[in-house]
Amino acid sequence: LRGNLYPNPAQFSANLVSNHRLKCEDFRVLSVEGRQVNARFYPGQENQIRIDLSALSPGLYFVYHPDLEGLERLIVRE
Repeated sequence: LRGNLYPNPAQFSANLVSNHRLKCEDFRVLSVEGRQVNARFYPGQENQIRIDLSALSPGLYFVYHPDLEGLERLIVRE
């Protein structure tokens, strides 16, 4: 399963679109150190999730979902 994360870099929010149905509770945003950070996920269409980045500091993060192939790299900018 692959996802498309946009915009990237992002400032306030990002969207992840997949060719399969996605559940918000399965997502995690990780710091470069591998720690889970506080980000909120909101359902869009059945194959889209919006990620609220407003609580994150600028930097590099990774979006994890158990069904995605690997981690999606996400850059949060000022």
